[in-house]
Amino acid sequence: MKHITSEGDISRIEALAEIIDQPMFMIDVKPNGGFIIRKINTAHSRDTGIDPALVEGKNPFDVLPVRLAETVCANYANCVKSRGRISYEELLELNTGARWWKTTLTPLADMRGTVLTLLGNSVDVTDQKAAELNAIQELALSQREKADMQVFATLAARDVADPLATLVGMLDLLAGDFVDMGDGKVEMISASRNIAMRAMGVVDRVQKHGEGLISSSKQPTSEFCIGHICKDAVALSDPEGRLAIELPEMRVNGDKAGLQLALHRLIRNACEQAKSRISVKCMIQGSGIALQVCDDGDVVNGSKRRDGRAILPESNDNFVDSELLAAVSLIEMRGGSALLAVPPAGMTAAIEATFPSIQPKVSEGRPAWPVAAAPPKTMAVSPKHSKNYEKTRWT
Repeated sequence: MKHITSEGDISRIEALAEIIDQPMFMIDVKPNGGFIIRKINTAHSRDTGIDPALVEGKNPFDVLPVRLAETVCANYANCVKSRGRISYEELLELNTGARWWKTTLTPLADMRGTVLTLLGNSVDVTDQKAAELNAIQELALSQREKADMQVFATLAARDVADPLATLVGMLDLLAGDFVDMGDGKVEMISASRNIAMRAMGVVDRVQKHGEGLISSSKQPTSEFCIGHICKDAVALSDPEGRLAIELPEMRVNGDKAGLQLALHRLIRNACEQAKSRISVKCMIQGSGIALQVCDDGDVVNGSKRRDGRAILPESNDNFVDSELLAAVSLIEMRGGSALLAVPPAGMTAAIEATFPSIQPKVSEGRPAWPVAAAPPKTMAVSPKHSKNYEKTRWT
C-alpha cells in the first residue's frame, strides 16, 4: 500500500499515469465504500475504446453494463479490503470486444491508512490466454489418450498373466511325470518354464507400473476464487442484468484453467436458456470440486429444451449444442464427469459437474447439495433493478 500526504500527491500520480504508454486508471474510493472513476489515461482509451470524457467522475454503475460494473467494483472492494496490491485476470466485454486483461490494483492511502484511491494498470493478454486455452484442450486430449493407453496396457497385462500362470502349472505337471529318455526334452520343458516365468515377471512389472501411473496421475492445480471466474462469465453472458443470478464466493484448489473454460460455457448456456434466474453452487466433494449450474428455462420431459436440444448433450445426439458438448467433453477429458441432475426448487434444469482437485477421480456418488446449511460467502447477485450485493444461503 502506497501512502500519500495530500491531494497534490494523487494529482502528481495522475499526471504521471497520463504519460505512460500502458493502460492506466485511477478509482476514487468514497467514504461509504462506493467508487468513482477518477482517471483513465490515453493508452487505456486507445486499447479499450472508452472515451475518458464519458466515464471520468462517474460511478461505474452509471457508465458500464450492470454485470461488468458488479465485476469491476467487486475487484476494487477486494483491493480496499486487502489494503495491499492485488493482481488478477479478467475477461471484459468492452468497446473493442471481449478481451482478457491482467490487471494490477495498488491502493493509495493517507497516513491513517484510509484507502482514498486505487491505481490500476492493465495488460492485454488475450493472445496468450487463447494460446493457453487451446493448449489446455490439446493437453487434455493427449492426457486422455495417454491414460487410455495406460489402462489398455494394464488390462492387457492382466489378461496375459493368467494364461502364463496356467502354462507354468501345466509345465510343472508335465515335468513331474516325464521320463527322461536322454533326448533333451526335459531340458526343453525346464527352459520353457523359465521363459514363462520371466514373461510373468515382465507382465507383473507392466501391470504394477500401469496401475501406479493411473492412481498417481494428477492435473496441475492452484488455489483460486471460483466466484471471480463466475462473475467474468456472467458479465459476458448477461451484461444488462436481465437475470437474478446466485454465485458462489469461495476459494478452492483445483484445475483452474480447465474449470474456467468449462464453467464459462456452462454459465453461458444457462444464461441463454433461463427465463429469469440461474444459480451456480460449489462445494468440495471428496478430493474434487463439485459444481451445480441451474436455470429456470423451458424444459420438456425433464431432459430436453423446448427446441429439442438435450439439457446435457451427448456426442451421438442428432441435434446437439456444440458449445455445451465441448464443455462436457472437456470436463471428462480432465478426469471429471457431468451429470443431468434433479433441479432444486424454482429451477427446471441442473447440470452437476465434478472436477479433480488432487486425484483424477473424486469420490463415488453425487454431491449432497446442502439445503439448510451453506458454505462460507455465497453471494446472490441481484438483477438489474437492484445494484446491491447481499449474502444468502443455499436453498
